[in-house]
Amino acid sequence: MTPVQRCGACGRLFPFLPRELCAACLEEREARFRRVRDWYRANPGGALQDAATATEVEVALIMAWMAEGRLRRVPVGDDLAAPMRADEERRAAIRRTLTTTTDAAPAAGAPPAPPQPRRGLYGREH
Repeated sequence: MTPVQRCGACGRLFPFLPRELCAACLEEREARFRRVRDWYRANPGGALQDAATATEVEVALIMAWMAEGRLRRVPVGDDLAAPMRADEERRAAIRRTLTTTTDAAPAAGAPPAPPQPRRGLYGREH
């Protein structure tokens, strides 16, 4: 027999799951999350209280979603592509640095450099 628990929102009994809500309350909470998410997408930079009033969702619940990382407010005028462009510019600079050679190429017709003796353990030549 499976253990049962009481839903934290509506008080109904349901089979035990690691969450504290029954399936109906969980689905209703996800619908509320989607409303708030869509409101923030339509109103970037909107205040927390304005979102709560417009979507009829508690401020505490919106703050909990933000703390979980599921929801994020974007300030108005914030260029989301700026960090990606900066990363690309850094990568391009590193590529340029790595592909340019700092050693001068030997002049045409110059004799090759004599081979260096191979040294082994304790500096002995081989």
